This record gives sequence, structure tokens and C-alpha cells, in this order.
Amino acid sequence: MGLGTAYVAGFHWALERDAACIIQMDTDFSHSPDYLPQFIQRLNDHEVVVGSRYVRGGKLDPRWSGWRYLLSWWANSVWVRVILGLQVRDATAGFKCWSRRALEQIPLDNIISNGYVFQVEMAYLAEKYGLRILELPIYFEDRRIGKSKMSVPIKLEAAWRVLEIRWRLGALGNTSARVESA
Repeated sequence: MGLGTAYVAGFHWALERDAACIIQMDTDFSHSPDYLPQFIQRLNDHEVVVGSRYVRGGKLDPRWSGWRYLLSWWANSVWVRVILGLQVRDATAGFKCWSRRALEQIPLDNIISNGYVFQVEMAYLAEKYGLRILELPIYFEDRRIGKSKMSVPIKLEAAWRVLEIRWRLGALGNTSARVESA
């Protein structure tokens, strides 16, 4: 049923079991679990902690092709920031630590993004609901297992879906988002 549907189901599952925090990460070893203690500790002062490739100190695996790097940089640093006005520098990050309170504030059942743009919609909603967000620098390693599903049609759809988020959720207005980087 799609990536977004799976995440929302997982978030509900964790909330139903009284989880205080919920970790979201790729299982292809791109995200190191070594960061988790720091993520959880930072939830004392923030409601969402994002493992960011695009803040000072964040790094990408040098094995990434120039095209992949350019596409990711453009999507995060230009496209979603211009279209959605996001402060978060790594809106497509899949490595996050959510506080229970954060996920209870976001209307999870209203999220319709189902592919990679799910990350963008969640970042947008976190900012629109005024959550305190911290971006921590991480080293994003290229996957050790599996292959990317990012075909050209999926990339085009993701770009289109960012516009769709703006049209659908733009009425939320501007909040005083509190986004910091460490």
C-alpha cells in the first residue's frame, strides 16, 4: 500500500503501545544506529530530531554519483524550500526521532503522501504545527543491501506531489516553526 501508509501504520502501532519516542530509519544500513542515543537525548528539548545530510557537519557517502547528489541537493535545498517555505534543510530525510507529543499533534490519518514525498509532507506538517525541530548532522552511507526504487517516473511524481502538498495543505498558514541545527 506504499511507504507512507506503512509509516502511518507503524506510528499508530507505536502510539497504541505508549511509546515515548518513535524512531524512523532506513533498514538498508544507510542510517547508523550509533546516532540513536543522541537523538533520544535531544528529545528533552525538541519534539522532532532529524538526521540531516544538509546541515554543517552532515556528509554524504562519496560513492554517490554527481547526478544523485545534485538531485538530492536540489530537491532539499531548492524545490521543497521554495514551494513549501520549509526551514528544514533535509526535508527528504528518512532518519528521524519523533516524540509521542509530535505524532499526536500531526493528523496522521489525513496524510495521503505514499511514496518518498511522505517525508516532505511530515516535515511540512511538523513545521506548520509549530513543533520544535532539531537537525543533527549525520553521515549518510550509501546502502549496503538492496537497490533504489527511484526511477524517473517516481522522481517526477515526487516533484509534482510537493506542489500538491502546497495546494492541499497551504491553508494551514504560517506558524512560528522552531527549526535548529546542531
